[in-house]
Amino acid sequence: DRDRRPHLRDDALVPPIALRLALRGCGVDGRHTRDGRTGRAAAHPWRRAAWLRDNYGRRALRLRRSEAMLIFSMSVSVDGFIADENDDIGPLFDWYFNGDTPLTDGSNFRVSEASAAYVRSTWEGVGSMVIGRHLFDIMNGWDGQPPAGDHVVVVSHRPKPDGWHPEASYHFIDDVTQAVAQASELAGERTVTVAAGNVGGQALDLGLVDEVALDVVPVVFGAGKRYFGSVDTQHLLEDPHLVLQGS
Repeated sequence: DRDRRPHLRDDALVPPIALRLALRGCGVDGRHTRDGRTGRAAAHPWRRAAWLRDNYGRRALRLRRSEAMLIFSMSVSVDGFIADENDDIGPLFDWYFNGDTPLTDGSNFRVSEASAAYVRSTWEGVGSMVIGRHLFDIMNGWDGQPPAGDHVVVVSHRPKPDGWHPEASYHFIDDVTQAVAQASELAGERTVTVAAGNVGGQALDLGLVDEVALDVVPVVFGAGKRYFGSVDTQHLLEDPHLVLQGS
């Protein structure tokens, strides 16, 4: 039978287009921040940045929580999926292994030099992550070593598994708004990332997201787990303030 899994050409392993989008109304002072840190030298595969701002109550929401920037982020297919219906991510993260430059000393991730510059600067700015329980279970919480930042807040009605990496700064909270507030406190002056999918979509609908960062991989899934989860309302975007093409 024909293999119907989404895939790229075997000789391609093309880096993704990366889009960063901010919501209308985000930011108390309305600034377009981070342009200085994400110049053309950071050329990441297909990365495009714009501020997304919603038009309902975002200012008040940000005033009621700490000022850590919340970035909704993950690799995604061209048609908006982060995995197929069986949680198979296909080629969405192949670009982390298609280059010659290690992201960190001893890292298994090897990307292009341009992509490495961008990803390093992004990861170095992350203080904490917000993820859903499904991702935590699939990845086993990365065995207590988050891929970015020092802290992880898991949105879940179930507690942390007994005896699971007691040394790791993982916090289990059953409410998205409270999870974001906790992650913001833990992040301090650094950014908070929220994983794409249902939790990220809820944060977006609640007006908590400042920026959406998509690493858009040139593959079509056709069906699967949506980047924006169950979001079914319109969110207006500002014009892109950055477009980066990986090499």
